[in-house]
Amino acid sequence: PSDYELISDKHEIGKLCEKIRQSLDGMVLISELNCADINTHEEKNWFESVVSPKERVIVLWPQESFSLKLNYAIFIKHYNELWYPSRDDIWIIDKTDFSWLIELNHEEVFKFCTAANHA
Repeated sequence: PSDYELISDKHEIGKLCEKIRQSLDGMVLISELNCADINTHEEKNWFESVVSPKERVIVLWPQESFSLKLNYAIFIKHYNELWYPSRDDIWIIDKTDFSWLIELNHEEVFKFCTAANHA
């Protein structure tokens, strides 16, 4: 597969975002990182510690109705070009069963959650 696949169908993205919102109540916070005062290397280490870089993931910008499917390693390498602190909220999910979620929020906090039945 190519490095990434754009999901541009707003209806498909809307359904995906709704599915995520519905599953948030059943998620358990596993790890959190306040990235306001740390460096990029520490952030990348955190990303690699919560999910294998070999995973293929879906990255969503829910406010923008925009989404990409890509290898997590590519996201890790370029996340600082894809996420703008103080402006963007991003959700990253596994491509298959919504067993985990990474949230990068505009308050510069990263969260890794798993579904309660996967914790």
